[in-house]
Amino acid sequence: MNVLKRNNPGKNGDVYVGVDVMKFVCALLIVFLHTYNYDLGQCGDWTRVNLSSVGVPFFFIVSGFLYAKGLKRNANKKEYFLHYLKRVFYMYLFWSVLTLPVAWMNVGIAHSDYSLAFKVIYIVRCFIFSGTLGIYWYLLALVYSCIVIFYALKWNKLFLLYLISFIFFVVGVLYDGGLIKGTFVGKFIHVVVGSENNFLNVGLFYMCIGLFFQEKGFVMNRYVTVFLLILSIVLSTILNEMSPYRFMKAPIAVFLFMLSIQYGFSMFKRSSVTLRKWSTAIYLGHFPFVLLFDYYLKRGTWIDFSLAILFSLVLFYVLSYICPKSFLKHVYG
Repeated sequence: MNVLKRNNPGKNGDVYVGVDVMKFVCALLIVFLHTYNYDLGQCGDWTRVNLSSVGVPFFFIVSGFLYAKGLKRNANKKEYFLHYLKRVFYMYLFWSVLTLPVAWMNVGIAHSDYSLAFKVIYIVRCFIFSGTLGIYWYLLALVYSCIVIFYALKWNKLFLLYLISFIFFVVGVLYDGGLIKGTFVGKFIHVVVGSENNFLNVGLFYMCIGLFFQEKGFVMNRYVTVFLLILSIVLSTILNEMSPYRFMKAPIAVFLFMLSIQYGFSMFKRSSVTLRKWSTAIYLGHFPFVLLFDYYLKRGTWIDFSLAILFSLVLFYVLSYICPKSFLKHVYG
């Protein structure tokens, strides 16, 4: 059964209310991750470790799913690919330029011993491989991943794509766990890429999961999906206490995506588009504020969390009011 028919879609099957709701929830969880919330004690720690880190993988899966759908339904696949590539790259470019002063300040604090030339080289390296400022590696990963997926589909090399993405994902997990940091591969990731948060070790793998769902139309009984989601969260709680890395966020993100596709969330149908815009605005807009806020207060409370969300939404509506729609597409997609 095709997964596209299970979610009470809107016109032309373009509206996925459940996905929009979950994207908004995941955006809030990501802000929670970055604002620490120490005042919640062990409950906050558990949420941050086991739930908040699932937000970005979920975003990648959704992006892969919708990107593959766009390629499938457009006769001119190259035109759609180039449009998607430009749209995401312009978003990455805008936020990288906007947050460059904060990124430069971070480099000065973290690498105060670097010369001016080395600081510039470091910023350029980050721009190419890992994003100049924190969360914007996600947009950069979308840029690279959409290129790889387009040509894999064009050359009919899907199995090879899935295999390669899985291998690099495992390498990233091992690096995150500190198991290969002393090896050549580990040193390469550290020196050249900067971290395991890049398109090869994370982005491509999760986008391929979204691609798989779109290609195969795979669905599972919703009650089984709920059970597996709960089970994966329980296992994540147990295994995160036993191991130095968080590999269980992959199945949590997968089952969460499957659940969002299957449930219509009809009560949110009218606000679906708004939630989609808010999730993007919150994700892209909160991080510069969080960094600057933390430099002065570092309280890690609900005040930080609330102000980061408020700042993101105010920024979104201010830009929506003063900027033409054509420019706004380069900011929020």
